[in-house]
This record gives sequence, C-alpha cells and structure tokens, in this order.
Amino acid sequence: MIDFGTADLAALVSAGMAVSFLLADPRTPTSRALSVALLAAAASIYLNTTFIKGVPPGELPWFAGFLALAEVVGFIAVYQWMLYLRETIPAENLRTTFGDNMLRVAQFLVLVYGVECLVWPDLRAEYFQNALGAPGGGKAYQFYLFAIPLELSMLLATLSAVLLLNRRPDLAERRRLIAVCLATPMMSAGLILPDGLAALVTVLGEMVLLIGAIQYHVSQGQRNQFLGRFLSPQVESLVRRQGLARAMKQDTREIAVICCDIRGFTTLSGKLHSSETLQMLSEFYAAIGDVTTEFGATIKDYAGDGVLILLGAPIRVEDATAQAARLAARLHVAVAPVLARWERDEAPLGFGVGVSSGPVTVGVIGGARLEYVAVGQTVNLAARLCDCAEPGETLIDDATARVVSEELPVHAREPLDIKGFAEPVSHYALAV
Repeated sequence: MIDFGTADLAALVSAGMAVSFLLADPRTPTSRALSVALLAAAASIYLNTTFIKGVPPGELPWFAGFLALAEVVGFIAVYQWMLYLRETIPAENLRTTFGDNMLRVAQFLVLVYGVECLVWPDLRAEYFQNALGAPGGGKAYQFYLFAIPLELSMLLATLSAVLLLNRRPDLAERRRLIAVCLATPMMSAGLILPDGLAALVTVLGEMVLLIGAIQYHVSQGQRNQFLGRFLSPQVESLVRRQGLARAMKQDTREIAVICCDIRGFTTLSGKLHSSETLQMLSEFYAAIGDVTTEFGATIKDYAGDGVLILLGAPIRVEDATAQAARLAARLHVAVAPVLARWERDEAPLGFGVGVSSGPVTVGVIGGARLEYVAVGQTVNLAARLCDCAEPGETLIDDATARVVSEELPVHAREPLDIKGFAEPVSHYALAV
C-alpha cells in the first residue's frame, strides 16, 4: 500500500489545480503561466520531500542541487503571469515600464537563487529547507544566503502588483491578482516551515489561489458568452490575449465595410411557413459566417436578410481593402447554393453586396448591455451601395476601386446622391 504523507497530498492538490486551470483556459498565456507555476510547485514539493528530506547534507545525491530548478521555474512562471497580465490592462497615460522592470529583476533574483542551490546544495538542505523547524533555524548566515534573493523577488513582485492595481483592472482580474499575491508567499513558506506546518500553509495558499481563480473563470465565462453573441472567434482570441478593455477600446481606424442582403426575401417569406423562413435564414447566416471567419472579418449586425461585416476591426487586417473585395466575391459563391435551394418560380432570389473603405470609429458602448459599434460615413456608404446593387452584383466605392482595380475588373457607374455627402459619390461595379 502506498504511504501518502501530507506533503504528497499538497503536491497532488497543486498538480490537480494546474491541470484544471489549463483545461479551463488552454489558449490564454496567463492561464498557461499559472498552470506551469502550479506544476512546478507540485514537482518541488514531491522532489524535495522524496530525495532530500531526512538525508544528511553530506550524503545528498549528486543531483540534489538540480531539484531546486522546480522552485525556480515556479517563481519565474508566476512573475511571467504578472507580466502577461500587465499587458492586458490599459495603462492610459501611466508609465508601465517601471513595474515591468521590477518583475524582470524579480525573475533575475530567482535565477540567482537557483545558481546558489546548484553551487551549494548541502547548505540549502542543512540551513534553508525546513529551517524554521530546527533549533536556532533561520538565524545562520547561510539561511539568508538563499532567503534574501527569494524575499527580494517577492517584494518586487508585490510592489509591481500594487502598481498594476492602480491601473484599476476589472473586478475579476483584481481578485485573481490579489489571490496570487497572497498565495505565493504562503506556498513559498513551505520551503522553510516545519514539515507538518509547511504542508498546511501550502494547501491554504492553494485554496486562496483557487478561490481567486474560480471567481475569475466565472466572470470570464460570462464575458465570453456575451462576446460570442456578436464577435468572431478571432475577436474572442484577441480579448483573451489583451483583455476586454484594451481590445474593445474606442478607436478610429481605416477599415473596409461590407454590407449584403437578399433580393426578393420579403416576397419569398410571404410564401413560406415561419419555421421555413427561419431555417433559410439560418443557412444563409451560416454561409456568411463561414466566409467571414475565413477572412478574419467580424459580423457586426444581422438585420433580417441583411448582414453588416467589418474587415479590420476589432481585429486589424493587413490589406483590408483588397481583402474586402475578395471576401465579397466569396460571399456570392457561398450564398448562391442556399438561395437556389430556397427560391421559388414566383419568388426568385438574388444577392447584392456593397463595399466601402475609409475611417470608421469603432468600440464598445452601452450601460447594462454592451454593444460593439461602428460609426462613420464609410458604414453608411456601404449600406447605400448594397441597396443600389443589382442581384449578383457588388458595388464598391472609389477608395476600394483604387486599390483593387489592377487586380480585378471594375466598371464605373453614375455617381450617387447620398444623404450626408456634399457631392455625388463615385462608385463602381466589381466583376465577380
């Protein structure tokens, strides 16, 4: 029968939490860093209690110094997690390099501790590990040789965390950050406390971290549920990497806007059962969604048989204007089978697209219910061009035509008088 001690159970708890964090959010660098830190903590507890505990310093195995590398990896991963977190929270007008540099110095100090452990494994085992459980423990200068780098690193990390809290991260991030700051010294104390107390304090630290992580993941799940209603998978990935506030900050940028709808939909819907109409729209939206995902675009709005697509926001896209013309061509190909399957002799269907490029202000607005918005004449122009497009036609504005005319044939049309524009607007038909 396997004899598990309290330290072994603490290691199992740490490993289990690491796997849980990774499975819950495998794509986020912050969660991966925390998982590495917890796995390293589990390895440190197990390796040190298995190979060093109870062994006289002069009889330690040759690899004893290397066992401290698990602790080094754990500390560095925690500090790297904080660096990742600092990247996701907007700094506004605050200078953030000081806090980042403190964390890098903290990582360097941990490396110093690791080198000391490799050079003096006997001193580490005799004067540092579980030192507070021995008579006069923690008073010898050899103890401070190892304790000072670790304590300084944790102090710098705590100061960096305080600076980060000054940037007012959202409540979930704030709670998780505080939990990590509380849990790290508690779990680190397991290195120097007596055996039984070390395991207890380590598990308490793990519980503090678990509470903060659960609160974070519940909030993150609610946030992702909201984002999934109107943002593409690419946007969800961006939010995971940068945080909601930074990813969705209001901004004016050059993007391409694609507006499309079905011609003859109103007539056809009057001849279909409501359930059939919904099924048709579901297939239509699915076809549109596949193409937008392929091009890294974002569906801004569904409005009956119409769809508004953004290319270049919130995700920045290289060569967005040219990509928008290609996306429009793909939309015609993707939607054609759906329309052919549902149209009737007395209710033929068509598909029109409008594309424009230019400055658009984008961002999140709202109170209790948030909404991602895109505002500007570029959006209005795309919608107007879509209205004017014949079935099977894509109309583009002058800015788009200048970019794509060498690659794709375009045909000039009579300028349009559009409300909000001082002069008639030039536009072109794009061959598809």
